[in-house]
Amino acid sequence: MRHFTLQEAQAALPKLQTIFETAFQIKRRINSKMRKIKTQEAASEPDMPAVAIERSQLEFLAQSLREVFQEIDSTGAVLKGLDPALVDFPCRLHDGEIYLCWRYGEEEITHFHGIQEGFSGRRPLSELQFLPPRKLS
Repeated sequence: MRHFTLQEAQAALPKLQTIFETAFQIKRRINSKMRKIKTQEAASEPDMPAVAIERSQLEFLAQSLREVFQEIDSTGAVLKGLDPALVDFPCRLHDGEIYLCWRYGEEEITHFHGIQEGFSGRRPLSELQFLPPRKLS
């Protein structure tokens, strides 16, 4: 597992923002396609060949979204969710490990949490100020 410094994690944010924007576009298209399929299937006489085409297109979109998730994984960041869009960056701290925590829309990483904690356990990075700066790596 890759470990990030705060600076490395910050530097990854522009790429992750772009990746998430792509993911959001795909997700909107998936939701639209699912509504269309549901409407077609609910018709009194559904056009099953058309439904099959829509389902095929839906599977293509789902595969595209999986590829976007793999692109996030390839950065070393840990995808925690798409709604809300959350990413954790493993970070060594003294003899332990924390996650630097970023939510899409935040301009920079300002929070962290323990490995066993989730988003609800986020705390401001300022709580780490008592540590020597070079220990956050």
